[in-house]
Amino acid sequence: MRDVLNRDWDPIGVAEVVADEYDMYIGQIHSLLAKSASEEEIAEYLLWVEVERMGLTGTPVDQRLLVAKNLRELHLPSPRNLE
Repeated sequence: MRDVLNRDWDPIGVAEVVADEYDMYIGQIHSLLAKSASEEEIAEYLLWVEVERMGLTGTPVDQRLLVAKNLRELHLPSPRNLE
């Protein structure tokens, strides 16, 4: 997930310097993916992060939908397998 967020999202442009900048959002994204959230729902969460948490105006919806698509294509372990 970190790779997708850093490569495809990176709303503040620091991924090349701070690799773990967006790690605090991975848990919620994993929860959305585990619930089979749509690309639109994931993109809305990313917009919320950008606007409410980061104080930005928001990346273009097409970019956020691409990030969501790429996140949904990841094969992630279920939370039970992480114990």
